[in-house]
Amino acid sequence: MSQSHLRIAGLIILIFAISSCDMREYYQARRSVRRTQSQVKSMVRDADQVKELFGGKKKGASAQDSAVAAYYAGMEPVSQKNMLNRYGYIYDYLNTGKGEQIQANNFYWDSVNQVYYVKNENVRKLDPKFEVFGWHPYWMGDAWKSYSFDLLSTLAYYAYKVDPATGSYSNPTQIAEWKSTPMLDSARAADTKVLLTVANHGADQNSAFLNNPAAWTTLIDSVSSLINARSADGVDINFEGILYRDRWAFVQFVEELRQGLNLKVSGSVNPVLSLTLPAYGNRQSYEVKSLSRQVDLLVIMGYEYNGESSVTGAVAPLRSVKSDGSSLQKTVEYYTSKGLDPGKAVLALPYYGAQWSGILNAQGLYDTYFDRDITFREIMTLYSSQYTPELDVTAMTKYFFIEFQDSTSMEVWYDDAYTLKRKYDFALSRNFKGVGIWALGYDNGYPDLWDVLNTTFTSDTIAITDPIAAAEGYPIRVGRFMMRYRDMFMVSFLMFALAAVTGLVISFNDWRVRESLLGVQLYRYTVLLMITLLIVPLISLMEWFSEDRWKLLIAFIAGGICFVLVSRLSHTLSSRRP
Repeated sequence: MSQSHLRIAGLIILIFAISSCDMREYYQARRSVRRTQSQVKSMVRDADQVKELFGGKKKGASAQDSAVAAYYAGMEPVSQKNMLNRYGYIYDYLNTGKGEQIQANNFYWDSVNQVYYVKNENVRKLDPKFEVFGWHPYWMGDAWKSYSFDLLSTLAYYAYKVDPATGSYSNPTQIAEWKSTPMLDSARAADTKVLLTVANHGADQNSAFLNNPAAWTTLIDSVSSLINARSADGVDINFEGILYRDRWAFVQFVEELRQGLNLKVSGSVNPVLSLTLPAYGNRQSYEVKSLSRQVDLLVIMGYEYNGESSVTGAVAPLRSVKSDGSSLQKTVEYYTSKGLDPGKAVLALPYYGAQWSGILNAQGLYDTYFDRDITFREIMTLYSSQYTPELDVTAMTKYFFIEFQDSTSMEVWYDDAYTLKRKYDFALSRNFKGVGIWALGYDNGYPDLWDVLNTTFTSDTIAITDPIAAAEGYPIRVGRFMMRYRDMFMVSFLMFALAAVTGLVISFNDWRVRESLLGVQLYRYTVLLMITLLIVPLISLMEWFSEDRWKLLIAFIAGGICFVLVSRLSHTLSSRRP
């Protein structure tokens, strides 16, 4: 190929490359123009909505004042979503540091339910998919005044103590308290369900009652009457120590109780019926599948694994180092293997610990003796300020081991917020509906355990149907104030504009002012901007033109005219300068 041909080919390639670049730039510019046009249209639409909000005229309608809530209630959810997406950063910027809990950037759109959800760290509301069940023992008196009922799904008043021979109650003082305590009213005010626990403990007592159907009838009538008297929600069955031979009699009793409550409890089609299951021991006496068909909730009592014996250890160990040892893990595995539905079960955990005393023997070891169960409140008061607890990682339980100078010791095993949180997580990992608490009030004065319930079982989202109205912050409040006093602001604005123009005209009589203001191009543009800023709002507020595009066009023309006039005035006045 000759040199001339090479030059021609190179020229063609160069022209093609330049044209390709030009085309790319052309398409990029066209995309930018379209994007800008789209943004302008969106701004015009939103400006029209805001103007209507603050008292402007709506196309095809007469001017009228609109309340903010009414205005936003009429907006389509998608319109609110788009407005928040585009201008939320402006709202958040203007409200920074003003204590607004709801911000424009923490809304989440649920397209299925057609509603917004907003995250709010101050919201403390139980997630409805969870169950937090708590017993209030009668001996806790008015400790209920410290309860966070908003963190409880169900409150069970403990207890109606069964007289095995008759089926009536054997503790009239406590039943009188049930009939009068304002605790039940406080619980219902927080949408917490209220149950009456029916308790019968011991093999002999249970056998006597379960083999006496006449006593069943008395109990069902008595309990139904007590439930109706307080408009309560149902019954919690706490029968501990059932003999294996009485297991089917217990199933039959629960079936009759279910039917009796459905017939006799007024105001409820299906009163709540819960039933407790032991952690170990004679748990084979409970026919889980059959009982589950009659009750709404199964509560596994996940405590008392160690206590009232010389063997020290966790009251509610998560795991055990022994292959045949008892633990929460083993208990859950047992009931699951027996057909327990985790979706209608909760794992109850202790708000108390166990305390042992020790005496040093000749071999240099401590002989330990069980002292008592000790509440979380007592443990915090007696030990936490003076001693540092240890953590048994296997049992996931805290403990104090204290040696005294007189060759004695004290050992206390208990759960705190840290270990309870791990056990709550364990229950949820096994798909349990939630957890239970034995017993409410045992932590009175120490909010740590309420806090861990809050972090585990509450939802920090609340449904918002009108998010912009709900996020009513500084800009909307100022806008509402300006709308209320718009006439005063309009007069003040016109007076200011008149004063500014008059002062400017008078000042121009002095050539030094003319020279300083108009002799520099920057100042010339500044004057032009000031005049334009005065003209544009006047055109919009007086509403001489109904279409927004005509307003923008007139404002543009007015600005151009102002620029020409200012330029000519500058030239003329400069030529007349002395």
